[in-house]
Amino acid sequence: MSVTGLKTIQIVDRLPKYGHPINRTMIALDDGRLMATLLLKGMPFESAKDPVLDNAFNTVKGLLNQLAKLHGGNLGVWTHIVKRKTTLDTAYQFDSPFMQAFSDKYIASFAGKRFFKTEYYLTFVLKYKNSLGEGESELEDLLKIAKSVLKQFSCAILSIEDDGKRCENIEFLSFLLNNNQREIPLTSNKVVEAIGHSDWHFGYDMLEIRNAEANTSKYATFFELDGFPLTTKNGMWDFLLTQQSEFIVTQSMILMKSMESLKLIDKQANLVASGDNAEHELAELAAARDYVATGEISFGDYHLSLAVFADSQAEALQEGADLSAEFMSRGTTLKRANLKSQFTFLSTLPASTQRVMPSPRTTTNLACTFSLHNYSEGKKTGNPIGDGNAVMPLKTVSDTLYYLNCHASDPLKNVHGQKLAGHTMLLGASGAGKTTLEGTLAGYLTRFNPQMFTIDYNRSTELFMRAFGAQYFVIREGINTGLNPFQLDDSPALRSFLNRLVCRLTADNDGNVTDLEEAEIKNGIDTVMRLDTEKRGLSLLLQSIQLPILRSRLGKWCRSANGQFAWCLDAPINSFNPATMDRVGFDSTMLLTADASGKGHPASEPVLAVLFYLKSLMQKEGRLMLTIVEEFWMPANYPLTQALMKGILKAGRLKNEFMILSSQSPEDAINCEIFAAIVQQTATKLYLPNPDSSFDEYKKCNVTEKEFALLQALSKDSRTFLVKQSNNSCFAKFDLHGFDDFIPIISGDDAVIALCEKIRAEVGDNPDDWIPVMQAHFRKTKEEH
Repeated sequence: MSVTGLKTIQIVDRLPKYGHPINRTMIALDDGRLMATLLLKGMPFESAKDPVLDNAFNTVKGLLNQLAKLHGGNLGVWTHIVKRKTTLDTAYQFDSPFMQAFSDKYIASFAGKRFFKTEYYLTFVLKYKNSLGEGESELEDLLKIAKSVLKQFSCAILSIEDDGKRCENIEFLSFLLNNNQREIPLTSNKVVEAIGHSDWHFGYDMLEIRNAEANTSKYATFFELDGFPLTTKNGMWDFLLTQQSEFIVTQSMILMKSMESLKLIDKQANLVASGDNAEHELAELAAARDYVATGEISFGDYHLSLAVFADSQAEALQEGADLSAEFMSRGTTLKRANLKSQFTFLSTLPASTQRVMPSPRTTTNLACTFSLHNYSEGKKTGNPIGDGNAVMPLKTVSDTLYYLNCHASDPLKNVHGQKLAGHTMLLGASGAGKTTLEGTLAGYLTRFNPQMFTIDYNRSTELFMRAFGAQYFVIREGINTGLNPFQLDDSPALRSFLNRLVCRLTADNDGNVTDLEEAEIKNGIDTVMRLDTEKRGLSLLLQSIQLPILRSRLGKWCRSANGQFAWCLDAPINSFNPATMDRVGFDSTMLLTADASGKGHPASEPVLAVLFYLKSLMQKEGRLMLTIVEEFWMPANYPLTQALMKGILKAGRLKNEFMILSSQSPEDAINCEIFAAIVQQTATKLYLPNPDSSFDEYKKCNVTEKEFALLQALSKDSRTFLVKQSNNSCFAKFDLHGFDDFIPIISGDDAVIALCEKIRAEVGDNPDDWIPVMQAHFRKTKEEH
């Protein structure tokens, strides 16, 4: 139902004279102007260093000043701060009934929440002097400058995409006019004819928009600038980011060259001089004249309008009043447009001549109010792996949506199918929820059907790995591991690995072997590898070694010499066939536990190296490979495993492999030998609370002082953590309250693992059989208590 007292006004004839696109990014107007629009995601600002924010501000201010000097009054700049609702609408489908049930419940927890996102737009309207061609060239140069200067704000030029099936720049104009997002293809019609698909009904203080593609109306109330604060500062309107309402803040500025600005100042000075008590104002104008003369600031003809949208009249009025009050509390006074609302509405459109209440302002003023600060939102679509959708959604402490990905990519580019870095580091103190987050992340990755390989600690990943269909093996002191790398399929790569492995097994106390020893090892390996597969192994290699000291060192690893570590790598029959391995986990607690001196078990390096080598052989062409390494700092400190990990970090993306490196001992992780390389090569970093940490440690992780202070303030049970990709960061919430059927499987303790063993012994290893039995047990136990 329409609003009583509203009347339909034909505004189409009052719209800017948008003509036709002349290329992928520019639209020509019928009055001798050209326009193009940039979309800017903005930069995360909450935890950014002050110098970073200052530099970003100076970048925006400097660009505006430069454009004023180059183009003066021939260039108009329209900026838009657009706040609109966003919903979680991605469908998550899994083959695993357990993961499907978990995801359905998790996604349902987002229902009923009001989420908003903020986007920034910057439109250039250029009046060309001579021909259209010259104007196009001039605007092209301007866009190149702007895109280069503003790249830190994740900017892209709105353009015609998909061979004309979508015109992003026209869709933006349509959104401003109709408050409705729709896809618009390229046609022969003028742009001004393509963007209008609503009826606009104006009343005294309200607009009702009846969209042709909707059954309900949208309502809007409008405000115009009444008073600007005496001083402006960077980020002065960042409060808009937390407002729970839909709105568009439009600012426009017709730029002035220095001479025009000086004339304006002199004119204003003459007016002020004729009044009383003018000394202070004259001093300010004199200072402004000096700044303009030296090129530090530029002036322009400025206007501001605010449109607040809602689904009902009452909401629009209330949210408009609340938002204008927020402006007023920060020194900017707005007044309701009332009878002038149609002109205020039209002023929202770039290139509009309906600019309400224009006044002279500096480009510094505009840079202060158009800070491009934002909350990080991750990347929803266009990601490298799977179907391109984000791995999983998160709620942030700012009550926005964040789309988490292991792989980092430009948020404004579709890189689906490209091989990009996806390594992820996860640090958090014991009890902070590390395993729960890790297991959930791995679970959401299973919908992309990856192979999975886990080096586990304290069996923390066992249950979720088994739930995702993995085999799981526990390595115990003195018990045959079933590993015998000599019985793998012979190849130059295998022989090279065996040489490196045996050299580490037989190294002296300083970790060295002599040239003579190395030659004997190579000859021995070549001899062994000529024999039948079932005969090959370290014991047979020992027979080929003649040097006494070398035999003594190697004998510790051989069954034939009753060596103390013969159980590690000298199995009579190799139990692991990489060709049949798809998802597999190894409990390596014994190998990942350091003694009092900080050293690991003597078998740690060689056994972990063989496991990593098995992983390299099991990977199938074209499949994703997810490798999870618990307490990664331990293998990262051994020469052989260190080299294997470095190879994955640097080149894993070429084989579609990425690692999740996690530790509940952040101090040990940060102090490992190759931590700098790990920080550099991990695209995504997840930091859970660690109250006992210090900034000196975390600055090695590229964590800023502000980020660390916020992280340090979190309790271990806050279920809040820091997500960091490059210089983008946000604090996300991951509270699984009410997930009692799922958490023990995603993050099970020793008692739950023992229960799982008992149930699997009765019903088998198929997760579709044992998980329902375990969940029934959880529910029964809860009822009894």
